Order: sequence, then C-alpha cells, then structure tokens
Amino acid sequence: MTRFAYFLFWRLLGIAILAWVTTLVAFGLFRAGAPNPATDAQLSQQLGAGQPASWQYVHYLLRLLHGNLGGSLTVGLPVDTVLGRALPPALSLMIGGMLLWLITGVLAGTVSALRRGWRADRMVSGGALAAMVIPTFVLALLLLGLSTYLARSGHLWLQPGYVPFTQSPWQWLGLITDICQALLDPRVQLF
Repeated sequence: MTRFAYFLFWRLLGIAILAWVTTLVAFGLFRAGAPNPATDAQLSQQLGAGQPASWQYVHYLLRLLHGNLGGSLTVGLPVDTVLGRALPPALSLMIGGMLLWLITGVLAGTVSALRRGWRADRMVSGGALAAMVIPTFVLALLLLGLSTYLARSGHLWLQPGYVPFTQSPWQWLGLITDICQALLDPRVQLF
C-alpha cells in the first residue's frame, strides 16, 4: 500500500465518521430540542411514530440518503423548497463579497506598493494584519452592529432588501459603485 493510498484511506474514513457523527448529533437535537408537544408529535410522525429511537434514526438516515430532507417545522414547507429559495440570494451575496474583497485587496496592495514606508502603507498593513488576527465571527458581529447603527442614524447608503443581479446589476453592486463614486469624488481626501 503506497503512502498516498494510506493517506487517502484515512482521510475518507475520517470524512465518513464525521458525516455519521453529524447525522447522529442532528438527530439527537431533533429528538431533544422539540419546543412543544405539537412539534414533537410532528417530528415523531416524520421519523416514524411509535418506533424506538434507533429505528427512527435508521429511517432518518435512509431519508437523507435518498435526498428527502423532510419538512420545515417553522415555515411548514419542504426543506428542499426553503433551501431552493435561499440559494440564489446566498450565492449572489457570496459572489458580491468576493468581488468586494478582491477590489479592496487590489486597491490596498496598490496603495501599499506605491506608498512604501509612508503612512498609507502602515495603515494598509495594519488593517490587513487586524483583518487576519480578528476572528471572522467577531468581525461579522462588529460589522453588523456598525451597519445597524448607521441604518438607524440614517447614514447608510445601502438600501435594505435583496435585488437579484438579473433584475438590476447596478443595485446589486450598490455598495461597490457607491464606494467607487466616493473614491473618485475630488472632494474626498484619503491620504
């Protein structure tokens, strides 16, 4: 057995164990986390009423393997439908975020390269270091709090809600275009 085959075997075994533990924890949360008797009865009906928990877990695994994710307890729709509705905005926001970070990174790298050793270079380097050191969940909470504060005070240039790229690319790119317009404004002095 070669080293790569050995490595691949253990990796795949680890993935299989992780998937099994994840389904086991999810099933346990379904069973223990029902907030009221009606929800518990609905879960029990979906997983097989009157059967022991071990058989309900096997039924749950078989449904997962066949792509049946069940019904949402809060919305009352199939989970496939809920995921299908949420996927386009989520992918759109991911692509927009990647574009924003790409533009920000290229601009920051350009400023840092052109102004090496100057205050602008130190500010960009410090900002990049802070972005790498701060955990993403803390940064997300800070940005969420900042955007909430700006929205309440009326200083937020973003409009609430999601606009698909196919409907209006400029509204979808609203943040990037507003930032670029602010950077191109001759009255704005950055450095």
